[in-house]
Amino acid sequence: MASKTQNPEKSSKNTNSEIFFYTDDESRETPGDSLCFMLRALKHSSQAFLAVNQNAFFKAVNQALCNTLGYSRQELRLLNEREDLKAIITAIIAEYESSKPGKKKNKLKIAGKNGEALVLKYVVNRSSDGRYYYIFVDDISEQEQAGIRLRESEERYRLIAENAFDLITLIDPRTHCYRYISPSHQRMLGYSPEELIGKNCFEHMHPDDRVRVSKKMEAGLRAGHGRAQYRSAKKDGSYIWLEAIGRIIWNQHGEEELLLVTRDISERKKAEEALKASEERYRYIVDSAADGITVIDCSSFRAKYINPALEKILGYSSKEYRHVNLFERIHPEDRDSIERLVREGKKSGYNSAEFRFRKKDGNYIWLDTNGKMLYRDGQAEWLCISRDISNRKQAEEELRYSEERFRMITDSSFLMIDISCPQTKKYLYVNSSNPKILGFTEEEMLGRNIFDWIHPEDYEKALHTFQDIIENGEGSCECRHQRKDGSYIWIEAQGKLIRNPAGKLEVLFFSRDVSELRKARDKLQCQLEEQQELINNLNELFYIYGPDFRLRFVNRKTIECLGYSREEMLGKSIFDFVPAEDLELVKAHVQESIVMGEVKTCEHQALCQDGRIILLRVKGSLIIKEGNLEGVQILAEDITEQRRMEKEMLRLAQLQTVGEMAAGIGHEVRNPMTTVKGFLQLMSQNTELTRYQAYFDTMLEELDRANSIISEFLSLAKNKMVDLHNLNLNAIIRQLYPLLLADAMVSDKYILLELGKIPNLLLDDKEMRQLIINLVRNGLEAMQAGQSLEISTRLEAEEVILSIKDQGKGIDKSYWEKLGTPFFTTKDSGTGLGLAICYSIARRHNASIRVDSSNRGTTFEVCFKVELLEGILELQF
Repeated sequence: MASKTQNPEKSSKNTNSEIFFYTDDESRETPGDSLCFMLRALKHSSQAFLAVNQNAFFKAVNQALCNTLGYSRQELRLLNEREDLKAIITAIIAEYESSKPGKKKNKLKIAGKNGEALVLKYVVNRSSDGRYYYIFVDDISEQEQAGIRLRESEERYRLIAENAFDLITLIDPRTHCYRYISPSHQRMLGYSPEELIGKNCFEHMHPDDRVRVSKKMEAGLRAGHGRAQYRSAKKDGSYIWLEAIGRIIWNQHGEEELLLVTRDISERKKAEEALKASEERYRYIVDSAADGITVIDCSSFRAKYINPALEKILGYSSKEYRHVNLFERIHPEDRDSIERLVREGKKSGYNSAEFRFRKKDGNYIWLDTNGKMLYRDGQAEWLCISRDISNRKQAEEELRYSEERFRMITDSSFLMIDISCPQTKKYLYVNSSNPKILGFTEEEMLGRNIFDWIHPEDYEKALHTFQDIIENGEGSCECRHQRKDGSYIWIEAQGKLIRNPAGKLEVLFFSRDVSELRKARDKLQCQLEEQQELINNLNELFYIYGPDFRLRFVNRKTIECLGYSREEMLGKSIFDFVPAEDLELVKAHVQESIVMGEVKTCEHQALCQDGRIILLRVKGSLIIKEGNLEGVQILAEDITEQRRMEKEMLRLAQLQTVGEMAAGIGHEVRNPMTTVKGFLQLMSQNTELTRYQAYFDTMLEELDRANSIISEFLSLAKNKMVDLHNLNLNAIIRQLYPLLLADAMVSDKYILLELGKIPNLLLDDKEMRQLIINLVRNGLEAMQAGQSLEISTRLEAEEVILSIKDQGKGIDKSYWEKLGTPFFTTKDSGTGLGLAICYSIARRHNASIRVDSSNRGTTFEVCFKVELLEGILELQF
């Protein structure tokens, strides 16, 4: 094949065309005159050219085609062997032949050598001798991409307008009627776009503002742009303050339109009030937190602040704790790891640790602490949230900085008064506040142009306001004014046209420094974000509901604990998440809280999204504003696991009591029974008493049964010795499998094994056999003929899980709390000791038993903690 592709190359040079080559299945064919002419004409042309024969094989290409596709001539020649490319050429020829005579134009998408998608426009013609097809190619990829980008750009800006929070409108400059209304009008003003389109824009404007805004609009139409503030009526009849920025644009028909971008500025006047209410609310959260919260200086590692909860946990007062060296109070064995975690935390900004800490009384407690690096006034601080995990206490919320640290600087600016000339724009008078605020002396300001110190970016705006004052008699704006030291401050200036005693017109300005107010708005936004982050990081559920009992806010812990999304919870009644058995209790508690004016601590159940029911301990407070109830904020703690542990401890205590009784009386009962059994056996061998043999057999069977019950009873003993060996649970199950399978087959039932890869454990072989047999036989007895029982093992989160799952009708929910209690049974002939023995065996192996039951069956899971033995790391099946 290689030799065939080399000779034609040499032959092609004799044709005076470096790009001509022969196909493999043709031998030294001399090209037609028409092809030679095309090659000479298009050899160095920018027009990409390709000639193929009737079998769709390349006969010639020029350099322009190589440049278009990114291949060399030799590489294009090798592409002649590709079936997909040959199929494309064949389709082009077939399309040409099936259509009307003449040149054929079309478009084709193909990948270049570098994988770039190309869009090619091609023209097909046939040589005069009919032997070749000429294909002329143009790369129109950039044109196609430009069209796509144009459509995407138009769609993007349409989506921006449709989803913008600001009001976007188009107004006919001649009739002042709305031509376009963005959907945000309905959110802000209550009117749908259909209700406003075609209406006069002054119709819903406050009567006192119409004349002034009309003059501003006329001036703006002349200048091509403008700005105005006015009050607009909402659909409910109330008014809000709006600020509109307008500009003249031309539509696709060449007609002028006034484009207005309008925003609600009512909140500017409410910023300080909102900040104060926010601080009070979150101050309450911090003061009520159950978690210990402290702020630590990163350089000295001494506390700057601790909350009351941490004072209570550690026994220090706030003043005492500030002088405590924290590293000295950490347990010596934990100090190295804490130092390492602190270094890592300084790099990442966050870390957590569990360590022992010495309280004021000298005792150590375990603390679970999350630390986050914060920067305040250029200084690095650690914000640490700790909980006492020695007593398994749940934290209520994170600490935020004290009110003094987060308190916003109040607006303390002084009023500046100055008078300027309307013609020269020079200062005629300045009061004493100007030098105090700006730093310039009175002599330096008088006679100077008032715009000399305006920031260049605000110059046009300030000049327009000045002209507006001269035309309309008054006006206002916010702009940056330079101080003597070169810095800029934001001022809010209100101007009015007046006449002096001599009858001359002058411009009077009342100005104030609003730099702190602007900073306050920015700081409020920052603080709100920090507060939001604080609440979302709480380890407790935090939610707020209104007087209508519908949820207004839920934190991240509430969503994670209950399993609902934020959208599924907000707007729903709090009673929708309470099960029926607790509904009346919760309603009564809520009503009592509102009447009494305080939310007392209570416990009730809650419904999770997956059907689980958890137990919550809730407390909170009412949100009162101006004497009216605005809502209720609640802190809730999930105590489901705590209650389960309490019940487990009670059950274990019962087992311990029964075990101690068994150990004390087991031998005393067996001794007389052994004597009675011996005499009965002797009497049964007496030939004179043969007629009583049936009675003897019955009494001996009953003694054996009583003895087996005592053996089971003794197995509950707390101090029973276990013979632990390094064993694999899968091996024990396989040894028992024939016996268990025989028990199942007797009653036409089946046993399935699903044994996973698990490590060896320290086990008592006999007790494990008894545990497995008891659980399996209980499962078999719960099933009907034809059903299957599954025995499986798996390794999960450093625990080996033995699972025994039956297909019975399940265990009544009212019996769940009694499972494992000695002498509790639902069987007619049961002793109630089988499950109790299983729980006792699990306890002696430091394992736990979980139960899940429904009408589809019951699953018992025995969870063994993995204890790695020296040199034993092998997992077995």
